[in-house]
Amino acid sequence: MSKPLDEVDKLILNQLLTEAKIPNYKDLGKKMGLAPQTIHNRLQKLQKTGYILGFIPLLDLKKLGYALTALVQVSAAKGDVDTLARKYSNHKNVVGIYDILGQYDMLLITKFRSLEDLDFFIKEFQGKNPQVRSTHTISVLNVQKDTVTPCPLE
Repeated sequence: MSKPLDEVDKLILNQLLTEAKIPNYKDLGKKMGLAPQTIHNRLQKLQKTGYILGFIPLLDLKKLGYALTALVQVSAAKGDVDTLARKYSNHKNVVGIYDILGQYDMLLITKFRSLEDLDFFIKEFQGKNPQVRSTHTISVLNVQKDTVTPCPLE
């Protein structure tokens, strides 16, 4: 088990949640009142211990043509959720997969360029996976909030 984060680690992580490009240690240290070497060492430690998994850009998917977000609830045969999750974890339109409680077993967060692309995906998903009992698709009209982590960290 990893050692709990101290206040300096949380301060660094919260700063990265605001602006996550690979930091200039000098500028980040100045903002936080810490030496650049401290920032460098802490970031290496946070990566090594798995608190930071990587640095990726936050893209505007609408500008890239992916204007449609759909939430696909899936009811699957007993024991097949993990199989489906593995099968679709690298699918280009699937950005999130969750095991869920309730009427459905899993939730796929998906992004598409058009309704036709979504329609093709759903029909293929149902047709190629006999373990899928049913799906329920929710099309998102407007995104009110979309973040990847709670902020600020406490």
